[in-house]
Formats: sequence, structure tokens, C-alpha cells
Amino acid sequence: MADKVGLNSELNVIGAARSYVLKMIQDKRIRDFKCLILCPFTTQCVASVVSQSEMLQNQVFLVEALSSTVQRTSNMLHLTAVVFIR
Repeated sequence: MADKVGLNSELNVIGAARSYVLKMIQDKRIRDFKCLILCPFTTQCVASVVSQSEMLQNQVFLVEALSSTVQRTSNMLHLTAVVFIR
């Protein structure tokens, strides 16, 4: 019985994280092409709960590390940034 309780609570955490990420990238106010900017911690979280196929289905065409966006010299004005950092 204890194993089932542990498994259920783990699934709830994964489901909650997945729901949160999907809610961010499916926000109706953010249209067209998106860039998801992540810190190292949130990169691991997002990779654990959402597949790349789902990202593409929600028009997320670029997933970028926060550290590399600081160094970027080219502008990507056609993308809308969704920033998820800790």
C-alpha cells in the first residue's frame, strides 16, 4: 500500500509540472512562433515532462539556455520569448 501512495504522489508532481509548462506555452496571448528560454534547473524540469514533439506542436521552435541568450548577437524579432527560470 505504501508503494502505491508514493507512486501516486510522484505522478501528481509530474502531472502538475507538465500542466504548468503546457499552460505557459499554450497561453492564448502568445501567438505564432515561440522561443523558450530556460535556466539549467528548468531545462531539466521541462525535458522531464514535455517532449520536443509537443513543443513543436505548440509552436515552440527554439529552446535556448539563458546563458547563451546573453551572448547572442543576432536578433530574432520573429520569435516571442517565453522565459521560465528559477
